[in-house]
Amino acid sequence: MQITLSSLSADVMMNIVPASVFSRPTESLNQDKVSMGTTAALNFKALNFKKMLPDLTNMLAIAFMGLAQAVDIRGTVGISPHLLNIYGKIRNEIEPLVEDRRMDIEIAKVVEMIESGELS
Repeated sequence: MQITLSSLSADVMMNIVPASVFSRPTESLNQDKVSMGTTAALNFKALNFKKMLPDLTNMLAIAFMGLAQAVDIRGTVGISPHLLNIYGKIRNEIEPLVEDRRMDIEIAKVVEMIESGELS
């Protein structure tokens, strides 16, 4: 899941880089910098953000699963009632990770829980 999370976050980061980062000198160095404002307006990041929602939801699902695993390891002492509620809902669907196993189906289950509002 760490490799998956790393890949998803790289994809999201690639899509949120502002166009201003790509400013460059023009007209044979006559113009110092071009703001790339027109490019930024044409590639409005809200459009990119919409494309990133599935990645962000998968990232959140993995984080929730890591949170549940941390509670399994650490114990429930001092955990907020809200967190215990989320933990219980996740554990009703997904068993603790004891040995390496395929996780994509479980990630999809947590994504469904997120999208349904069950973990809100």
